[in-house]
Amino acid sequence: MSQLPQEILDLFIDHFADSPAELKALSLVAKSWLPRTRKHLFRRLYIAPLLSTSSSKNGRVTPIA
Repeated sequence: MSQLPQEILDLFIDHFADSPAELKALSLVAKSWLPRTRKHLFRRLYIAPLLSTSSSKNGRVTPIA
């Protein structure tokens, strides 16, 4: 798609590292942009605490000892 080196494109994408909406849009531009946008989109993972450790509406939950 582009005549620019991937390193230059990565720097451009890095500029939007704190803008999830822009990163989502950039991820649709070209297949080669997807890995770099995903790096920023999924760099943090938040796991909410369970309300109950015995079960959930999706099935059984086994606490890790």
